[in-house]
Amino acid sequence: EMRTRFANNKDYFTAHRPTVQQGEAPNAEFYQYERKIFETVGPDMFNDILKSRRPDMYDLGFDRLKEVTLVDNKPVRNGPAINIEAVIHEQYKAQGIVPPSDTRDKMNAVKTHYFPFALDFKIKTGNEHSWMYT
Repeated sequence: EMRTRFANNKDYFTAHRPTVQQGEAPNAEFYQYERKIFETVGPDMFNDILKSRRPDMYDLGFDRLKEVTLVDNKPVRNGPAINIEAVIHEQYKAQGIVPPSDTRDKMNAVKTHYFPFALDFKIKTGNEHSWMYT
């Protein structure tokens, strides 16, 4: 699937790149371009690869966050916070297995290893959207 995603992009990568002037609202052409960037070299590709290579840790990045929906093309967090520890416990129980007592400690160790910038420095990548104007 990922290989075909790249194979069909020859014309896309050589085509005119739509831009947005600072303070101007992006148009449909720009959003289509943005979606393609996300799919081919951006967050969607990263998420696809991370989910396929490390499904054991992928969801930990969403622990304690609220689900996101788009309202007027802007992400809005709503609903209850995601509780990955509870999900893990339910998965164990569904298989008839008693969940390990150190689940939380193991989750925290993985978060500390894989998400040090998000946890220690509270970095939220992509918030500047500077690529829109360059």
